[in-house]
Amino acid sequence: MELDNKVEKFHNDDEDYSSHRSGGFFIRLLSALLDGFILGIVQKSSTTLVLFLASLNGLPFNNFQKLPPAWQFSVIILNFVGSYFIILRPIKKYGQTPGKRILKLKILNDDFVVNLSWWQIIFREFFAKIITLSLFFVSGPMIIFRTDKRVLHDFICGTRVVRLKEND
Repeated sequence: MELDNKVEKFHNDDEDYSSHRSGGFFIRLLSALLDGFILGIVQKSSTTLVLFLASLNGLPFNNFQKLPPAWQFSVIILNFVGSYFIILRPIKKYGQTPGKRILKLKILNDDFVVNLSWWQIIFREFFAKIITLSLFFVSGPMIIFRTDKRVLHDFICGTRVVRLKEND
C-alpha cells in the first residue's frame, strides 16, 4: 500500500497563509495612510469634475453647499463608486487595498482564507474601523502587544492581516 504524501489544505487558495507573520502597527498604519491618500485624490478629482461641469451650467464652481441637491448627490455617488473600485473590490478580489498591495499585506478570514464576504468587507471598512478608532486606547495596545496583531475591527469582522513572504 502506497502512502500519499500530499498536504491537505483547508481552503482553496494556492498559498497557505497560516505561517505568515501578522502585519504590525506601523505597517498597517502606513497602509491606511496610503489608501487614504489614493482615495482622497480620486474623491477630490471627482468632486472637482462635478464642480467644473456645474460651472459650465452657470452654477458656482467654488462652493459645494450652493450646488443643487442633484449635483451634490452626483458627487456622493461618484465618491462611493471610487471607494468601491479602490477599496472594496480589490479587497474582495485580492484581499488587498492598494496600500496593502504596495506594502505586501493581505486581509484574510480567521481561518487564513482570502475569500472575504461582502458583509465582512463593507462592515470592516465603513463601520468596524470607526469603532477601532473611537476606542484607540484599547485597539492601540492590542496591535502592539498581541502576537497575532489583531485589533477590534479584526475581531468584530473575523479577519486578520498578514505580511506576504518575499520570493527568495
